[in-house]
This record gives sequence, C-alpha cells and structure tokens, in this order.
Amino acid sequence: MDKPVFSPNRSLAIRLVLAAFVFCLLYTGVAVGVHMYGTWKESWSAMDSNLKLIEDAYQHTLSKAVWEMDREALQAHIDSAAQIPTVGRISMTIRSSQRAPEILQREASGWSPSSLAPTRRLELVYVPYPGGMEHVGELVLEGDERLLWSQLRSQTLATTLTQLLQSLLVAGLVMAVFSRTVTTHVRHIAQHLSGLTPETMGQELRLARSPALDDELTMLERGVNQLQIKLTDHLAQLRRYETELGAHRDHLAELVLARTAELESLTEVQQLVLSLSNRLIHAPHASFATTQKECLQEVANRLGANHALWLVPVCRLS
Repeated sequence: MDKPVFSPNRSLAIRLVLAAFVFCLLYTGVAVGVHMYGTWKESWSAMDSNLKLIEDAYQHTLSKAVWEMDREALQAHIDSAAQIPTVGRISMTIRSSQRAPEILQREASGWSPSSLAPTRRLELVYVPYPGGMEHVGELVLEGDERLLWSQLRSQTLATTLTQLLQSLLVAGLVMAVFSRTVTTHVRHIAQHLSGLTPETMGQELRLARSPALDDELTMLERGVNQLQIKLTDHLAQLRRYETELGAHRDHLAELVLARTAELESLTEVQQLVLSLSNRLIHAPHASFATTQKECLQEVANRLGANHALWLVPVCRLS
C-alpha cells in the first residue's frame, strides 16, 4: 500500500502559521494606527509645550526691547527664536500710539502654513513702573508641521518593524510548537493507518509522547487502538464463519457425491435388472436353463459374490 504523500501547501502547520501571520498583520495595522495617533498627539503636545517655553523665555526680553526701541536686540531675539527646530514661523507685531503697527517675521527654510501644527499667540506686556502696564505688541509662534511628520514617520517605522518582527517570531513559534506537538504525531498516525493489513492489525499505535499527557491526541491514539482491537475480533469471527462455512460446504459436497454414487449404482442395477429380464423373457425354452446360469453369473460378478442362486417357490397340490 502506498504511503500518503504530504504536500507542504496542505500542511496544517503552514495553514495555521498563515492564519496566525495574517492575524498578526491585522493586529500590527491596528496597533500601528493607534500608535500613530498617540505619537501624533504626543508630538503635538511636546511641540506646543516647547512653543510655550519659548514664549516664557522671550516674553520679557522682547517686551523690554520693544519698549526701549532696541532694534538690534529685538532682531537678535527673533533670529534666535527662529533657529529653534520646532518653530516654523515667528511673527511679532509692534504696536505704538504714534506709529502704525509694524510686523517682524522670520520663517524656517521650506516652511509652509499648516493647520495641523500648534500655534500660540501671546500679548506682549511691559511694566515700566509698578502698577503700570503697557501693551507693546503681539507674538505669534507657529510650529513646523514637517517636524511632526518626521517624528511620526520615524516612530511608525520603528513600531512597524517591531510589530512585524514580533509577528514573524509568533508565527515561527506557533509553527514550531504545532509541528512538534501535533503535526508530527498526526503524520505518524496516518502512516500507521496506511500500513495496516489484516496481518498487522494487532500492532498497537504508540506515539512518542509522555504518558502523563492526556489530551486529544491521547484520545485519538486510544481510539485507533480500540478500533484495531474491534477489527481484529471481527476478522477472527469472519475467519471462523469462513471455516465453518467451508466445512459445511465440504460435507455437503461429500453428501452430494455419495447420493450421486448411490443414484448411479441404482441406475446400473435397474439397467442390469431390465437387461436380465429382457434376456430371460426372450430366451428359447431349450436354452432357458443355460440363460439362467449366465444371468446368475453376471449378477454375481456385478455384486462381487462367489455364488448366486435362484429361489423358486414350489407349489404343492393338496
């Protein structure tokens, strides 16, 4: 009997690994999406906090430079703030009662307006003397959206690679564990069943597993062995039936042969009787006694007897 050929494409381990890998990919997609959202929120909050720190750091110096009309200090502070990576554009509006508002602005190279990056607006107030408060301008800080996307891409790439690596490790672990604990024993059972014949039906199935394990494979092993025992008993019963039937058939054949021989012998006897009767009937009177002797001799030869006699009843007249 040909042994079953296992195709890798139909292996349970491969199918389970593919299912686990697809699930891991779906989980990776969801996890990366959630992580991207969290990363964006964290990056946005971090950028907004950084812009607030810039506000706090430059609020007093800018207000003082505007009040004192120190253009050089004002330009230096604005240029310095514009060099910070999180700042996409810094714009300052100088207000004066004697002049029209003046706007000073610096932009990072390649920056473009965005509604996604955080924007902070701060009213610049200078206190020239205790109790006095002068509104000297407004400071607007706009974050650089490119920095948010750059951080998001780097974090997403790292998370995706990590999740894919974990998925591959999980799929490999599932394949290794399933192949060792299930596939190997299932193939052993299949090979054992394919090699069963009426002569080898008494060979028990023994899986190379710990006897302490009592799971589905143990139940399958026990069931196969019980099925073999039942099949062995059934085959033995069939053999007994076949032996009895053969003996009955042989006895019947003997009876038929005996009956046939009896019928043949009876036929021969009938033919002999008819033949002798015909000879005696047509025998001439002068040679009747000789014919009788010949008939008696033939009957003796046919019956294997040494002598044959005629019994003739004698009628007495009273």
